[in-house]
Amino acid sequence: MENEIEKYKKPTGDQKEIHDKYIDSRNIIKVYTVEELKTISKVDLYFLMDLDNYRNKEIPPNVLNHVSKIKKRQYHPDVSKGPREAFLLVEKARDILGDKRLRSIYDSSYFQVKFPEDRIYQQEEFFEVFGKIFREYGRFSVAQPVPEISKSVEEFYNFFNNYKTNRIYIPIDEFYELGKEERLDYTRNNQDRLSKLKNQDILQLREIIKIARKRDPRIKSIAEQIEDMRLEQQNQWDSTEEATLKKFCVLLGKTKKNKWEIITEKLTSTTKIKRTVKEVMKKAEELKLKK
Repeated sequence: MENEIEKYKKPTGDQKEIHDKYIDSRNIIKVYTVEELKTISKVDLYFLMDLDNYRNKEIPPNVLNHVSKIKKRQYHPDVSKGPREAFLLVEKARDILGDKRLRSIYDSSYFQVKFPEDRIYQQEEFFEVFGKIFREYGRFSVAQPVPEISKSVEEFYNFFNNYKTNRIYIPIDEFYELGKEERLDYTRNNQDRLSKLKNQDILQLREIIKIARKRDPRIKSIAEQIEDMRLEQQNQWDSTEEATLKKFCVLLGKTKKNKWEIITEKLTSTTKIKRTVKEVMKKAEELKLKK
């Protein structure tokens, strides 16, 4: 275990300057806002404690204790001149990373998925954006290993279409503040709420899969995607066009013969946007203008 601790000792000589720059780049006071430091789930505790190499393995107690002492000293307000929240977070990090259940809940709470834009991506960008998202979901997949997005298209999408998660949906910030007895009863007392969070997560994943398949350059060429976007935009109605339709529906509402053909013709003439009678009737129905 001594070798594990060795790497946390400060270097001397020529290596000191390099080490100091590295430490400065990982200073959480510079990386996170004070508000973020107040929220456990918004901070990468492994990054905070310089324990990145232990994300997927057990942290030896003596290593955790040793690093905690270093970090407490580093972020003590009298030393860092920074917010007290950073100092307090070190203690929370030690508690969480040193407790199997708390650590599992934290790992599930620190879920870094940003919902992707529904737009055209070049292949390299597509792999980068969606690869990061699916790797994050992959961390909690019951089935392992998780295929990379850059591999077989069908294998990848089949895997995530059948995705089952072992993620824990207990919010770490809330759970950490509870007493021992309250923690024991938490899951039982919050079953409906936790089930809802899980369902929301699965629904979000399905939406992401839908966008990924739609924008995957290997499935549809860029030209095909551009055409899809053109058709989507064409099918969208802006507020001006809707207002114009409402106006003609009021003015021509009592017309008995070819009413919708006339409304469509007037609408197209005014807005310069070509619409079919069927499209106009459908939109009128959506706006509750159809009588």
